[in-house]
Amino acid sequence: MFSAFPVDNILLNRRSGANLHRQLYGELRRLIERGVLPSGSALPSTRLLARDLGLGRNTVITAYDQLALEGFLKMRRGAAARVMD
Repeated sequence: MFSAFPVDNILLNRRSGANLHRQLYGELRRLIERGVLPSGSALPSTRLLARDLGLGRNTVITAYDQLALEGFLKMRRGAAARVMD
């Protein structure tokens, strides 16, 4: 189990009109920008984070992909997503 990840710091509002993948993206970006997730930090697998947050895996994949597209995450197949240096 991935124990160092601050899952309690991720706040999602299921009643808001915003998509859950956008909310998750915003929360993860906020954690990265504030240094809660410093450069080089590994994020949990998409399956594990989806389970811990009660989300669908595709929701987490979409958020991770957007963060990678914007240069916040480095992703490689078969390895943990990591916060960019």
